[in-house]
Amino acid sequence: MISTPIDNKTVYWFFMRSCLSLLFLYFLLPLPALGQTDRNIMGVCRSSHLTVGGLDTFEACADLYDKGYELKWLYLRYGQLLEERNKIELAREVYTKGLERFPGYAKLVTRIADLGPGDDGIDADAAAPVESTDAVRGAISIATALQEQPIEYGTYHALVIGNNDYRHLSVLKTAVNDARTIAALLQEQYGFKVTLLENATRSDIIFQLARLRRDLLATDNLLIYYAGHGSVDTDTGRGYWLPVDAEKGNPTNWIANDDITTQLKAMLAKHVLVVADSCYSATLTRSTDLNLRTGGTDEWIKRMVRRRSRTVLTSGGLEPVVDSGGNNHSVFANAFIDALRNNESAIDMVALFEPIKRHVVLRARQTPVYSDIRFTDHDDGDFIFAPR
Repeated sequence: MISTPIDNKTVYWFFMRSCLSLLFLYFLLPLPALGQTDRNIMGVCRSSHLTVGGLDTFEACADLYDKGYELKWLYLRYGQLLEERNKIELAREVYTKGLERFPGYAKLVTRIADLGPGDDGIDADAAAPVESTDAVRGAISIATALQEQPIEYGTYHALVIGNNDYRHLSVLKTAVNDARTIAALLQEQYGFKVTLLENATRSDIIFQLARLRRDLLATDNLLIYYAGHGSVDTDTGRGYWLPVDAEKGNPTNWIANDDITTQLKAMLAKHVLVVADSCYSATLTRSTDLNLRTGGTDEWIKRMVRRRSRTVLTSGGLEPVVDSGGNNHSVFANAFIDALRNNESAIDMVALFEPIKRHVVLRARQTPVYSDIRFTDHDDGDFIFAPR
């Protein structure tokens, strides 16, 4: 066999052609789903806008990565950054430009409505002028009209769970009675469509959560009430609901907070409130920072109705809670029932929380918590109770 020597020049060109082929394939392949890459893209587009030439430059940059959902996210997140920097008019321009590209995108409409009607001009210290367009004026008119419309609360649904008769754990006294009373109150006074589960297994609860995820619409509201045993893994900080088929030391039939939040995040419903009367239920919360009310009651409620919410009201923090002491109800359930029963007008959960908390802390060694739920795309809205 005769071998032909390979000179360095041949090796060099072979290497270069291989690299070029790999680069070609890289640019042909689709970009990954929304993640750190997209956030980096948004940062690059933002820098281009501020340093080069206005909103058109931002759009040209974003167009390079036009992948549908991710581009909508760019408009939304960039506008929010401008709002944080008090560039209100420029933020409005970004949102309305986004609506030109994605008509009806609810989060952009909500942001414009929250900003309200404004000037056609841009902040004096904005990096570059942006011309107002008919589309911008039209979007501002839409925002004004939205503010003047009567409040549309949507349809209310409730999944109410009460577990007394545990097969392998201690039996509870009041959970089923709590659930029955709350289900009737929600249905009769507030017009909820209620599904009541008594002594539910893991399968029962997961099935209903999946059904709600499948059936609820973007205009719907959902309340999930759970009364039963709860537990926490002290090593991981992970919380669990314990259905009636749960066993101590065997997590097979436990329902982890992660399972609940995954379902809540995926639901289309605009507002979801979880009310958990169980031990260690505050593991669902992110913080105890609540919205500070601004403006009149009607204005505040309109704002809360428009914005997505995923919130939780718990009977206590990271502590055991009492299963009695409230007229055949738990102390917490009795406070929740009284607050709803005595309410006569539309009220947000932030306002309803204060009398509930006061009632409980005066009667038991537990402190209720109300907060947004971690990792569910909460958008600073709130759950509204509106008697029918």
